[in-house]
Amino acid sequence: MEKNCGVLLAGGESRRMGTNKAYLILDGRYVINWVDETLDNIADQVAVVSNPPYDYSFLGRKVISDIYKSQGPLAGLHAVINLIEADNYIVSACDTPFISAQVYKDILRQKNGYDAAVPVFDGRFHPLSGIYSRKVFPHLENLLHEGNNSMKALLDTINTIYIYEYPGSSHEEQRRHFFNMNEQKDYELAKKMLKDRSK
Repeated sequence: MEKNCGVLLAGGESRRMGTNKAYLILDGRYVINWVDETLDNIADQVAVVSNPPYDYSFLGRKVISDIYKSQGPLAGLHAVINLIEADNYIVSACDTPFISAQVYKDILRQKNGYDAAVPVFDGRFHPLSGIYSRKVFPHLENLLHEGNNSMKALLDTINTIYIYEYPGSSHEEQRRHFFNMNEQKDYELAKKMLKDRSK
């Protein structure tokens, strides 16, 4: 049976939001708690990728720092694969509070031996909601060593499948899954979405 590791990316600088998005509050909990809880439902373990000064020890997870500093999500995925052995690495950013375990299951079911399964929704690619095989590690190492942190460069180098259908979930669930918060207006929308769902 394959082993899955959740990769919770919490290393962004949140320039547009003006504050650390992981610490934003939704319904009395940090946004990062929401993401962590969902990843925990579909992964054998969850690792948080972060760099000082942020402290996520309250999650009770292994917190991993980048080996290649200031190189974005590629460096985060690289750091986790370097330290944690698994077959699949299920990635999520910390600013996507409404991720769906079912959407991830649909992606994983269609991965079928590819190096990476990257979802597409409403015409947009979402590599930070993708699932990656351990086999991508040497490609990550090569790109980062060359100073190339382009996600597109990685996906073009490896055997990638793009996922367009998520049969186990509704379009609304998918819309929520791919929602992320970049600016204050997105945070306000997230609070409204949460309120509307509870009605």
